[in-house]
Amino acid sequence: MRRIFSTIIGIILGTTLLSAQNLIGQQDTASGLWGFKDSTGNWVIAPEFNFASQFSEGLAGVCMNGKWGYINPEGEVAIPCQFDDATYFSEKLAGACKDGKWGFINRSGAMVIPFQYEEIRSFIDGLAPVKENGEWNFIDSCGYHYNSKSEYFPFYAKSIIEPHVNKWQQKGRYEKTEDYLERVNSSTRQKFIDSLTLIVRNSFISRNTKNLRTAQKLIDYDADNEVFLINDTRFGEILVPVPIDRAPEFEHQFSSLRKQSEYGIADGHLALTSVTYLMADGSTFTYSDDSDIQYADVNIEYQFDPVDINMDRGQDTRDNLRRTGSRTLTVGRSAVDTDIPRTGRVAENTFAVIIANENYDTEASVEFAGNDGTVFSQYCEQTLGIPESNIHIIYDATLNNIRAQVNWLSNVGNAWKGEARLIFYYAGHGIPDESSKEAYILPSDGYGSDVATGYRLSELYSQLSSIPSQSTVVFLDACFSGASRDDGMLSSVRGVAIKVRNNIPDGRLIVFSAAQKDETALPYNEMGHGMFTYFLLDKLRETKGDVTLGELSDYIKEMVGKQSIVSKYRKPQTPGVTVGKELENLWRGIKL
Repeated sequence: MRRIFSTIIGIILGTTLLSAQNLIGQQDTASGLWGFKDSTGNWVIAPEFNFASQFSEGLAGVCMNGKWGYINPEGEVAIPCQFDDATYFSEKLAGACKDGKWGFINRSGAMVIPFQYEEIRSFIDGLAPVKENGEWNFIDSCGYHYNSKSEYFPFYAKSIIEPHVNKWQQKGRYEKTEDYLERVNSSTRQKFIDSLTLIVRNSFISRNTKNLRTAQKLIDYDADNEVFLINDTRFGEILVPVPIDRAPEFEHQFSSLRKQSEYGIADGHLALTSVTYLMADGSTFTYSDDSDIQYADVNIEYQFDPVDINMDRGQDTRDNLRRTGSRTLTVGRSAVDTDIPRTGRVAENTFAVIIANENYDTEASVEFAGNDGTVFSQYCEQTLGIPESNIHIIYDATLNNIRAQVNWLSNVGNAWKGEARLIFYYAGHGIPDESSKEAYILPSDGYGSDVATGYRLSELYSQLSSIPSQSTVVFLDACFSGASRDDGMLSSVRGVAIKVRNNIPDGRLIVFSAAQKDETALPYNEMGHGMFTYFLLDKLRETKGDVTLGELSDYIKEMVGKQSIVSKYRKPQTPGVTVGKELENLWRGIKL
């Protein structure tokens, strides 16, 4: 089997320990051995391994003398090196190979699923692909086999319930906000999920029993306990109570008995809850599973879309701009939305402009851009301590809106005589000029086929760099190749991504870019954000805003680089930082 471990996919499901998150497996060029460095490049775990994976769920795979085991973030052996090969931990299990056969182990190194498979893949959403006798199937964490994902109730339920809930929780065009908030809340949403789950449960049982083929065979009779042992080819052994005086008759008629079966769900799969056997004289004998088989016992981790509430934000007294846009109420999303640190900092000399262009007049929408802008503004205020009056957030900004905000930053910089700190954030579409390879920000009223309707990036840099400031930090969650956030192409540009020219800023400008050249700035669908913005927010949350630009850059580059490869798009996204000459040797130590 192709080695599953790599420095790319080691964090497919994230790590569980903060200390593990900061450790990076690297090879020592001098010795050729592997160890782990922290974010500053210092060895934390000495290079003494033949190979090492990245940490996942608090453990990292290491190879010594041709055998694989696992260590913890302190460098201590958690599972001795005893396996021929191994995978990263996912959903508390890791694949391991012995004598050419694969199985699964737990965090203690104990075998949970026997070594019997030719190949395996890691667990995702409760299932792992396994290859046996040349055929791929799925197993759950108990080792139960499925021919398809639809036979696994949690997967089946997610595929049906998530789109229904996403549609239900969207605000109607003619629905008042107060009515919407009464209709959609945590209580009503849970009731809706529960009612859907009951429907889906019945659908799942009906679907999997419609063409069910099973047969039963009498195995033995226990006279002391007066029960028959019967083997069901689909559900295994069952015990049917039959009085000893009726046992011979039951056995004689067994092959012709009418059977009435009822089904439920146990551990995510179809289960036989009862079988009633009808005798010729009308008497019945019943097998019943006394265990409490409940579909609700299955842990289903739903990931729902954010809820968009369109509100007229009224007159903006700060900049005299009328702002109508999409406010995002996050429901059941990631910690960056729900666990925003409130630090008590006060940054009266810091000013921020946030442009969140999700909805376009002529182009496809930019998934989660509204949520990106909303949550970033909350971090600016609560975590970075920027006064609300110093934050301008514009949803679905036109070209004139963007120019007005840049002019406002210019006025601020001049009024503060160069002592202000400035932030410019943009989430939305970018477009290229095919002939000049120049990059443009696309306003909400712009056309992807006409760069004249856009805001040239070099012009933006020139205007921002001319503003006197301590520093001006720009965050661009966009790509400029003509691609959309969902990895498609804008409808009005040609279907080939263009490598745009890299614009070099001047002065005291520091620019964080989500992607390079012809790459796509991808969404992180599971988290409800652009991938670049999610890890920007994640680092601000983790550090409570006490982070240098160098640390922020390193984290975003590493995490986006890894996650983009293991996302469903499976293509690289490479964030970058370009710095004006005045700060090129100082920027890494600057804090937001």
